[in-house]
Amino acid sequence: MKNYKNVKFGGTNCFCDAFIMDEHTHFISLYGSQESVKAITAGFLIEKNVITCDEIPLKRDDGASYFRRQVQLSRALSHTIIFSSEIISSAAKYPIIMGSYDEAVQKSFTVLDRITDIPLLPGWINDLSTLFTVKECQVFGIEKAFRFVFPEDDELVAFLKENRHRLALAA
Repeated sequence: MKNYKNVKFGGTNCFCDAFIMDEHTHFISLYGSQESVKAITAGFLIEKNVITCDEIPLKRDDGASYFRRQVQLSRALSHTIIFSSEIISSAAKYPIIMGSYDEAVQKSFTVLDRITDIPLLPGWINDLSTLFTVKECQVFGIEKAFRFVFPEDDELVAFLKENRHRLALAA
């Protein structure tokens, strides 16, 4: 199964066709029997144990909220996706954004604009992005994903004050 990785937890296994992770797993897509997918999902979500995907440890972030969606595809096949709030929230403090680097930077402006009370203009994204810490995530089955860490409001205000003349021209 070329496009799948084997996922193990205890004596149970199923298959994964996609995941996103950095230090922790933020998204995983599982296929297998209903029993095996439920057991591995429980191991990850409830018991907070490490599951392995072709020997890659997939760890849960204890500080994140996780959600799951399960669909019974046939009598013998179940599909479950598990994802953290950092994937779905457009107001996450440290969001995971999928797409090419340039696409992710453009999308990051929307997230930053939602989490800060400071008024921002879209024309400032290239200047503001110099303040972001961006880390490419390890992915499988997905083109690319990046974790963004945004500056604190006081650093953002200082940057805006220091660059107000140049930014006024960019607006």
